[in-house]
Amino acid sequence: MEPIRITSGRHPFEVILLIASPVVASVLVLTNTQPPAVKVAMPTPVRAVWFALLIVAGAAGLTGVFWRGQVGASLSIEAIGVLVLGAAASMYAFGLLAVSGVQGAAAAGFVAAVATGSWWRLTQIWRDLRKLDRAVAEQAEQAVLAEQARQTRQSFQAGRARQAGQSLQAEQAPPTLIEQRDSHE
Repeated sequence: MEPIRITSGRHPFEVILLIASPVVASVLVLTNTQPPAVKVAMPTPVRAVWFALLIVAGAAGLTGVFWRGQVGASLSIEAIGVLVLGAAASMYAFGLLAVSGVQGAAAAGFVAAVATGSWWRLTQIWRDLRKLDRAVAEQAEQAVLAEQARQTRQSFQAGRARQAGQSLQAEQAPPTLIEQRDSHE
């Protein structure tokens, strides 16, 4: 089985965006300021969700990127982060376009690029998780086949040992009458 190649999540661009996401959300919440597009386009409960999404995106994404445990867990946690970042960036891009129209197209384009990058990375992660699943399944299948071969080998060897034991018994002559009498006394 050849080794699988996993696309690293430690790309500086991704890490910087995942760091910036909760920092920006925290600053906006702590200073009680909101971008005009967010204030106009999103009702108060949706704004609260948007801030939470930015914080969760950074926390989950960075946890996944720097996770030292199993690769599958690391990728899954990172996937949550970039999925949430993509959702939050998409919300903001649509808000910019809804409020500013053509004048906000440049800003919306940059924010949409962050969303697109997030979706792209999510696609890479899903592809890597599928490769990892296939590799684990293949390895498990090879382990099962190896165990079946071992059991077959053992039963074959046991059968040969039984045959050898029967051959030895057949080669031995039956006890004579004198030997039988001695054994009963």
